[in-house]
Amino acid sequence: MSSNQAPKNWMVPVGLFSLGVSIFLLSGFLYGAISIAPFTAFGLIAGGAGLLIAGYWAFRADNIFGGVSFSTIGALFAAGAFYAWIFLPNSKNPDPDISWTLLAVSIVVLFLTIASFKANLPNVARMLWGLLFLTFFVDWSSIAFHVQSLDKVAGVIGIITAIFAWLGALNVLRAEL
Repeated sequence: MSSNQAPKNWMVPVGLFSLGVSIFLLSGFLYGAISIAPFTAFGLIAGGAGLLIAGYWAFRADNIFGGVSFSTIGALFAAGAFYAWIFLPNSKNPDPDISWTLLAVSIVVLFLTIASFKANLPNVARMLWGLLFLTFFVDWSSIAFHVQSLDKVAGVIGIITAIFAWLGALNVLRAEL
């Protein structure tokens, strides 16, 4: 291996750990267990920067799916956290903004989920992408159809998604050591 090339999969645990922390904190907020503040901070740094860095290194290692998915989700988490930090406190009616945003994010994650079936990924990774899609889609449904109890459902799905991300990261990390 040349000195300027990273090992094949080292960025995957970075991306999955970052995704796990971010989705866990977002899910804690959706469930009603915590305020939006922890997600805002960790969404910008772990979800945003952590996933963007993992995506960059995935591209360098010729992992196209990892590069596209980590970079895309990182940008989406950073944008969501930035919105929650800057615009949400002053918004008189944030539901339409959040609803349209969650629908767009759901569609993007659905496309990534579909692409995961073509990528050389274990079934657990495909399940992770499917659960991430369900988290965002159920949260969108909660806001779009004014069914607040679906926030808790999205929170539970998101916590399960975070656990899948963490276990996937651990498995890849253990295999690389």
